[in-house]
Amino acid sequence: MEFRLLTEEDTEQYRALRLQALNELPASFASSYESEKKKSIEELIQEIIPSESAFIMGALMDSELSGIAGFKQESLEKMKHRGQILGMYISPAMRGKGLGKKLLGSLIERIKENAAIEKVDLAVAVDNQSAKALYESLGFIQYGEYKEALKIANGYVDEIYMSLELEH
Repeated sequence: MEFRLLTEEDTEQYRALRLQALNELPASFASSYESEKKKSIEELIQEIIPSESAFIMGALMDSELSGIAGFKQESLEKMKHRGQILGMYISPAMRGKGLGKKLLGSLIERIKENAAIEKVDLAVAVDNQSAKALYESLGFIQYGEYKEALKIANGYVDEIYMSLELEH
């Protein structure tokens, strides 16, 4: 298994896995399948090209993308010590094998390369107990809950907010 930042060459595989995630688990992501499907290849390339403040880590098995997790540093000057983990997803065939923990661990190690980042946050659906357990196993601590954080076709999704203090 290889863990690395995604680049322009990974755009097609990223698009396919991202759309799979949004279609399979619409209550787990703020974005929707419909809006992501409309994005052009050029828009996706801009999204995927890594920078110091935003990147997507991929888990690849035999060059096939099996997992993704993104990071974005806050842009406002007083908030640049913080960032968010976004869009975490593992393909169904690869779940239950520890891939999520390894992918997130690799992402966190990459985040630590930016000494300005002291804390990372994430949001997870209240009923996604396996994801919450994964995050807790890596040291994330719940600091809040947002009722009706997402509105989807058949109702609302409550989210838990979690945070990890980074040690450089």
